[in-house]
Amino acid sequence: MPGGAVKATGREAAQKLLTTLVYWDVLRAAEAKGRFIPAPKLMATTPDLQLWLLEALLMATGPKTRGSRCCPPPARASDRASSRVGCTIG
Repeated sequence: MPGGAVKATGREAAQKLLTTLVYWDVLRAAEAKGRFIPAPKLMATTPDLQLWLLEALLMATGPKTRGSRCCPPPARASDRASSRVGCTIG
């Protein structure tokens, strides 16, 4: 029965996703089996880490195409390798 295979695959994917979120300390297992609770929030105190997280947030929520006004691609490959921040705000 093909539908059973899809259900099993979806269940396995969900289990792997939840296991990953627990491993990353995003979720914690609750007392009841199969239940999860949010882990306590962490604070980034290192300026370099704060900048990296901000860049990741902006890249994840910004324009989806490179070469837009917000995120022009670097002119040369060497510029890409040395660039700390891919987008400039302003």
